[in-house]
Amino acid sequence: MFNLEEQEQHRLTITIGNGYECTITVQNSEGTAQDLSTASKMIFCIKDAYDDADSAALLSKTIDLTDSDHTLASGIIALKLLYTETANLTPGRYKWDIRVWKSSGPSPRNFPQGTAEVVILPRVRYGS
Repeated sequence: MFNLEEQEQHRLTITIGNGYECTITVQNSEGTAQDLSTASKMIFCIKDAYDDADSAALLSKTIDLTDSDHTLASGIIALKLLYTETANLTPGRYKWDIRVWKSSGPSPRNFPQGTAEVVILPRVRYGS
């Protein structure tokens, strides 16, 4: 389960050519924060469907979880997309998911996607 502090119903609204930032709180099945303190990296993907391979994603970003942007013991991951990463997105509705790797231990864990949705809006420019 995901809890996006700034977004309702796990919906990301990304504008093409703009940067985007939010925090993702990963929760366990009881709804409490999942301790991710042994996590080392995460892959964030925007896809046509949840079961699409990461390699087929419209956008795929590997995020280093060892920096200070994250509060892993509380399950909080910072997501930051640069304007260059959103510049070539196609407007539409997509799904997103994350995969988290631990520093050691079992293979990567996909977290349940729930009702996560991405709405990618075209960039509007004014003037000549």
